[in-house]
Amino acid sequence: MKNIFILLLLCFDLLSTNLLNAQSNSKIEKHPTEKMFHSIGTSVYLDIFNGPIREKKITSTDPFGNTYAYYDYARVSGFSYFTFIYHFRYNLHEFNENLSFGASAIPAIGIFAGGSIPGNSVSVITPNFSGCFNLPVMAGFHLGASATNTSSSEMGLFFGAGYEFNNVPMFYAKTVNNRDIQTKWINPCISLGIKYESNSAFGSLQEINLKIGLGLSGTDFKEPNNFSNNSGGAFVFRRPTTIRLSYLTYLNY
Repeated sequence: MKNIFILLLLCFDLLSTNLLNAQSNSKIEKHPTEKMFHSIGTSVYLDIFNGPIREKKITSTDPFGNTYAYYDYARVSGFSYFTFIYHFRYNLHEFNENLSFGASAIPAIGIFAGGSIPGNSVSVITPNFSGCFNLPVMAGFHLGASATNTSSSEMGLFFGAGYEFNNVPMFYAKTVNNRDIQTKWINPCISLGIKYESNSAFGSLQEINLKIGLGLSGTDFKEPNNFSNNSGGAFVFRRPTTIRLSYLTYLNY
């Protein structure tokens, strides 16, 4: 009887020790690298830019010596043939294994095609195959797959918002009359991503991502026809805009 009591006491001690260790281990903070996620991707023909509209007051003198003034407008507009994207994310807070809140930086560089939409008196020289650069910095929620490193879901969602820096094109030729067209600007942006697990050779988790950027303020045209007639229609985006549909694959998930 005494031996049985000692055996039960030893079993109870062993069990309680294991439970305490499990409880303490569950409270150990994750190593920072376990909250970092890396993915790379591409966008082909689906990375579109419309830069800020620049207004210019032009003064002319007719043969009779009369001076008059009018307003002209121009902007950089085009798309990237091919864009390479890197997405870095750090989870700021993990609510559970399938829900987290993180901060992201998503630099992207591409091959710019297009040029500008000039006004009546502007001849813009912007070479094709010049570079374009885009850097969104966002915060957002991740649900399901890749929300954390321990997520058990095969599907996931991402919704983020922030600001992006654009340099389009990176290598830019002035207009023939040395007029400056704005090629660097910052605007708010949002992003929606759908993630899914697959047996792709590129990785076990992929993401289809849509990013949209829209400037805070639009141009108040003094002579709108001087822009819209040369842009192929009466309707134009008065704000700088960016749209990108991309494919990403995760490297460490």
